[in-house]
Amino acid sequence: IPNVYTVTMVEVSDLLEIHPKNKKCIGEALANAVMNTLFDLKDIEYSGPVAEKCVTTGNSVEVTFSHADGMWLDHTWFEDLYVFDENDKSYEVNGRTADWEIKDNKLIVTWDKDIHPIGIKMGYWNTPKHKLKNSSGYLASPFKMLFSDCEKK
Repeated sequence: IPNVYTVTMVEVSDLLEIHPKNKKCIGEALANAVMNTLFDLKDIEYSGPVAEKCVTTGNSVEVTFSHADGMWLDHTWFEDLYVFDENDKSYEVNGRTADWEIKDNKLIVTWDKDIHPIGIKMGYWNTPKHKLKNSSGYLASPFKMLFSDCEKK
């Protein structure tokens, strides 16, 4: 539908309330979406990083994001980022069984060779706990990707 815009604002949600009380930041993000797309002001960001594609190599995956200029982690460790196996057992990416690195607009996750994940997920809580953001301060959207859908390197 032309001239219809959506924004993901998971960081303003409340665990017990579907309608966030802070509507100003949602209005600002929607106004930024109009400025960016309708008026072609590409330097105005309106979204947090969005996982677009993945590439697997051995025991690692590289997730590429759009809206990811200056992507960074606003914390010293990753919360709410997991690789998971075929039984849906999740392994937290925290430096014990798996580790992470941010490079340009990519999140690179490497895991121990003794676990055998089939996918990666982030933000799977009622209110996400991760702090992955872009330079505009927007939080990344939750995602779940199966490695079978990833490009193989």
